[in-house]
Amino acid sequence: MWNRVPLVVILGPTGVGKTKLSLELAKRFSGEIISADSMQVYKGLDVVTNKATDEERAVAPHHLLDFLDPLKKFTVVHFRNKALPIIRNLQAEKKLPVVVGGTHYYIESLLWDILVEDEDATPADNKVDAVTAQANIDELQGWIDYVSSLKAEKLSPLTRNTQLDAESKIAKIEKWSTECIKEATQSLMTIQESAEVESQTDVERLCDTIAAGVARVRLEVRELLGVVRTELSLRVDGEMKSTQEEINKKLHSKLKDVDAETASVLHHNSRRKILRALQIHASKGVKQSQLVDAQRSKDGGSSHGGPLRFKDAILFWIRCEEDVLDKRLDDRVDDMMNRGLVQELLNFHKSYNEERLKNMDSSAAYTQGIFQSIGFKEFHAYLTLL
Repeated sequence: MWNRVPLVVILGPTGVGKTKLSLELAKRFSGEIISADSMQVYKGLDVVTNKATDEERAVAPHHLLDFLDPLKKFTVVHFRNKALPIIRNLQAEKKLPVVVGGTHYYIESLLWDILVEDEDATPADNKVDAVTAQANIDELQGWIDYVSSLKAEKLSPLTRNTQLDAESKIAKIEKWSTECIKEATQSLMTIQESAEVESQTDVERLCDTIAAGVARVRLEVRELLGVVRTELSLRVDGEMKSTQEEINKKLHSKLKDVDAETASVLHHNSRRKILRALQIHASKGVKQSQLVDAQRSKDGGSSHGGPLRFKDAILFWIRCEEDVLDKRLDDRVDDMMNRGLVQELLNFHKSYNEERLKNMDSSAAYTQGIFQSIGFKEFHAYLTLL
């Protein structure tokens, strides 16, 4: 049927009908479906992440779906390295690979030779994770500075009990965060001085611990502001946001010092992209902007990045009238509730998250794995009160 089997990619907003089209194409052209959703790779939370149902999976084989432990790290590099062999094997067997997005960065890693490193290129290199660890240490310091500044405010308008409560919370945050920074900084120095391969695991563990500490402090600061700002609850979100923005600006300034060109195209709140650029500079000793320019200059390169990976790629970008899409999304939420969304959250919380939240250095770590899913972290207060 095919002289050269194309790669089909289906894109579009949530609820527009990507799954339905992928099933129709796979059924019609003997194809198999590759999920490009960064959350659907994890086991559990099937309803929350809206995975293909058992009935839909029976129509055509699905790949990269529901296979990874919820606590495991999974990056665009992992995705690319798993997806490309699947695509090439299907093409060799004259089967149509249908990629459904999903996460656009994942899809870009397949379509273009863009700036995505090999995961095992430098297995003993601690510099990448060290940048992340230092950024989180700096963020902790930023929150300490903020809560310390609250002490300079006049808390006297508050009742005596409320004032004492606020001062107690401030002292607790300052003490715990300062100790965390001290221990983390010492550990980071020790790890960076080690040339042993196994120290990479140590620095990854340190990154996870500090990230969890940052998440814990954010929650405690919000609780503190709930006491201090009782007269205007909306002010709490505003102060949290502005403080986080100041912390992000300092990180952005670090990037500006080493790679002004990349910094100029990144907003200071694009924290992950800023961190990535800093990691590249630390591990490779070159600017991300220089690597991007080199990729663009390759044969077939463009302003987007490197050359296209596949000669025959068909992209479907599905669109829908806004009022129709809104109705579909409303119906989907109702359907998710009927399929047991709340009970799924409760079961998953008990199985995976309850013990983490009891652990002082792993409190509310919603920056890793499936815990980043929209619809899970938003239920934190509800789940922890049950």
